[in-house]
Amino acid sequence: NSPGVELKLANKIFLAEDVVVKPEYQQLAEDIFASSVEKVDFSKTNEAVKTINDWCEQQTNSKIKNVVSA
Repeated sequence: NSPGVELKLANKIFLAEDVVVKPEYQQLAEDIFASSVEKVDFSKTNEAVKTINDWCEQQTNSKIKNVVSA
């Protein structure tokens, strides 16, 4: 217990839209890693980068804003 210290973990799997995810894998990701799967159109590079960075920024309370770049 340290005042002002917070540990927050976040996981998400970003996959190309054409990738088929087996339901068993998706369930394991959710159960073991508390992770969801999101399909991203990586051919639209700027949109994909924005999607990933926006998620990261939201999960880190704006402490990390740019985890990937185009």
